[in-house]
Amino acid sequence: MDELVAVSFDPVEGGREAILAQLQGLAQVEFLADLDERARASAVSRAKAMFASHFYPGEIREDEWEAFGALQFIQTLYAGVEKTPFHLVPPNVVLASNAGTFAEPLAEQVLTLALACAKRLFPKFAGMKAGHFDRTPTNRMLGGGTCLVVGFGGIGKAVARRMRALGMTVWGVNRSGTSDEPPERLGTMADLDAMLPGADVVVLCLPLTPQSRGLIGRSRLELMKPDAILVNVGRGALVDEEALYRHLLTRPDFFYGADVWWEEPHGEELFSPRLPILDRPNVVGTPHNADRVPGMDREATEVAARNIRRFLQGERPRNIVNPADYAG
Repeated sequence: MDELVAVSFDPVEGGREAILAQLQGLAQVEFLADLDERARASAVSRAKAMFASHFYPGEIREDEWEAFGALQFIQTLYAGVEKTPFHLVPPNVVLASNAGTFAEPLAEQVLTLALACAKRLFPKFAGMKAGHFDRTPTNRMLGGGTCLVVGFGGIGKAVARRMRALGMTVWGVNRSGTSDEPPERLGTMADLDAMLPGADVVVLCLPLTPQSRGLIGRSRLELMKPDAILVNVGRGALVDEEALYRHLLTRPDFFYGADVWWEEPHGEELFSPRLPILDRPNVVGTPHNADRVPGMDREATEVAARNIRRFLQGERPRNIVNPADYAG
């Protein structure tokens, strides 16, 4: 078997078996973490395809990139590819993400965060812990309102299905202005400013690129309703941190719910945001673990391995990334 696939990370339990099952009869599979330096160098030089996680530090050393002489295809385990060292990837190499695979758990997280904001869940609970049992505040309903999904792809469509179940009207924007499951109103990113003022809930689920960084800044926050709910499951840097903090200070009825943050620690590092945004009563958050549901990583591994199989069989892989989107 001449073809070789190099796996640059240690898969979750059952992941190795899933990879080997998908690529059986098509390629030899080498898990780089298992190899000594000599064997690793040999695998790197012969690999036609690479299965990468998220290009975490040390996953592929910078000095190894030039040694990937036979590399033609890279598949990532996750949807986000902003950590890919595009300046080191040879221009002839095709990169594919795992976009859409985590749509269902992420959409549930959006619903959870939106409802927690709408019902003022945590401020009320904090009051009860302090001995206050105030039944007078009214509860906000999401039903009858409008949800604007920014980044209407796989995750956006899953969000739309859940928001419609609550009785919300769904709007969406994406780059093409088209979808196989169109919402009630669908536009391109050029329509975003016109749609923001009419939305009760705004959901961010688009990738982070040089073009989308800081997409929601002071001017767009000002376009939103004073009591809008902004939910971010894309990347923290889609929102201008300083502008959002100031907006939350001056508009106590505006809520922000997020699973993603501007600076995220690794391992045992402490989570210490630059601004005291977590002290705001109108902020609800989770530690970027919306996708951590039982069996999800194994399923994602299998879906990604299936895409590598397509490449090896001469078919067009799904979710091909345009490196130009990340230039700048």
